[in-house]
Amino acid sequence: MQLPMAMLIVIFVCCVLFIFFDVWYFIRFTYVFFVQRSKKRNIDENPLEEEDLYKEYVTSGIVLLSDLDMYMHMNNSKYGRECDFGRVGMYIRSGMKHALNKHHGRTLVNAINIRYRRPMHLFQRFDIYTSILCWEDNALYLEQKVITTDGFITAIALVKMAIRGVSCSEVISAMCGGKKVVSRKLSPELKSWQDSILQSSKRLKQELTSKS
Repeated sequence: MQLPMAMLIVIFVCCVLFIFFDVWYFIRFTYVFFVQRSKKRNIDENPLEEEDLYKEYVTSGIVLLSDLDMYMHMNNSKYGRECDFGRVGMYIRSGMKHALNKHHGRTLVNAINIRYRRPMHLFQRFDIYTSILCWEDNALYLEQKVITTDGFITAIALVKMAIRGVSCSEVISAMCGGKKVVSRKLSPELKSWQDSILQSSKRLKQELTSKS
């Protein structure tokens, strides 16, 4: 029994898409975007209080076949992708995306430090907890925790987000209804990581100078 030509074309197009594009990423991103959008906060009518800035925002996930490595654990690179979805959820629900759009700003991941504590297996469910730690004039620092249903933190990440087109203080102020808010101080852990970033940047610049 021969398949209709239209079905063969659809199968061919699907194969091409899955070979050359991370289709599951875009499907998952679209799902997360619309689910989180239904929970977003209208900061124009209901601005954040200062203590709400440090609230944890939760997105859920499950380990699928496409997430596994050769050892049948969730691939390390997939944690970064799940954290990406967690940040999307936080941006939308906290009103940060609205504040950035209002000031024509944007965010870029500048650095990530992730520590893996226990592997996850097929069909294991987990939550990503994303929260703001503090900020500087042009950077926002986040903490993201991957927590399984038994309450164990399987991975934890520190994320430095670069803010472009607007100062971070302006974005935070817009989220809080125009109120000026002072950031919390860097924790010793975060300060050590920040110092390592600066040392790495300095070393790379010295290497570039020595080659020129």
